[in-house]
Amino acid sequence: MDETWDSVKSLIPKKDRMREIYAMEAEYLNDHPNSGYLTEILPLKSFPDYIDYLPQGCIVRKIGVMGYLPEPDKSINKFITMSKDEYANFVEDTIQLVVQQFAEKNLM
Repeated sequence: MDETWDSVKSLIPKKDRMREIYAMEAEYLNDHPNSGYLTEILPLKSFPDYIDYLPQGCIVRKIGVMGYLPEPDKSINKFITMSKDEYANFVEDTIQLVVQQFAEKNLM
């Protein structure tokens, strides 16, 4: 099969994929206690409603619903969904994309 995320999804059940991803997220957050996810996003109580096509207050409500602290899973001794390097690259690429978008919109 092609080495794509679609292939991974067809081969590995979602429960198993997510278990590995949550374990990597927990490890990342443990290693990065000053992560903006922990310091800015999870404690968020207000957010300006400047995106006119979204319902008022929806950003804070969505974070309240979707925000979570993943639990470490020491029973996983080998990741098969994605490597730790792939996960780290995904996080870094996402951070850079957000920074670029914020800069283009003069938000930072």
